[in-house]
Amino acid sequence: MTTKRIIQFIALSILLAGLPLLSWYYLKQGFEYRKEVLDDLGEYARLTAAELPTGKDTLLNASSLRTHIVVWALVPEEDSTRERMLYYLNEFHDQFQERPEVQYLLLPTAQDSAGLLKQLESLPLGQAAFLTAPGANAEPLAGREGLKLPLEKVDLDENPYLALTDSLVVKRYYDVRKQEDMKRLVEHIAVLLPVETSETELKREPEK
Repeated sequence: MTTKRIIQFIALSILLAGLPLLSWYYLKQGFEYRKEVLDDLGEYARLTAAELPTGKDTLLNASSLRTHIVVWALVPEEDSTRERMLYYLNEFHDQFQERPEVQYLLLPTAQDSAGLLKQLESLPLGQAAFLTAPGANAEPLAGREGLKLPLEKVDLDENPYLALTDSLVVKRYYDVRKQEDMKRLVEHIAVLLPVETSETELKREPEK
């Protein structure tokens, strides 16, 4: 066997042995990353409300969200927190707009929310379901009978938290004042989304 053939044989052997090892390494890394992200989620509350009023004078059946990943936002009156919350919600919408499994429910917490509702409807996030703002709806949804937001007191005027639900189970809370929380929310949505499957069908050629 010539030197050239020996080199080719060695190179081919390394390639054939190395590719499976490399694939295994990246699969293992991906598995460990997914496990780490999933381990970061919990079960903090379970939504059982049958109906929630929407801004269009219709009723939203909570059971219709059972098959969705939902970001819940009780939008505060406090300007800087509200603007930060809406900025991130629009970013999430842009990133996941091709995935109908991801939904957004926004509930302005101010008693007089007509102006805020108009602002919300003008945003790119306008396909989301906007909820009305009576205090009687906001506080129960935030409190022990709903999302159980980690507020020191039920003061929704400055609420900084988003909640993520999967199958109506609250998986985690995210503080819009913390950029690392917003990055983590994107990771959690991505890992909870079902893997998209190809619709391409392999057709068997007819026998001749």
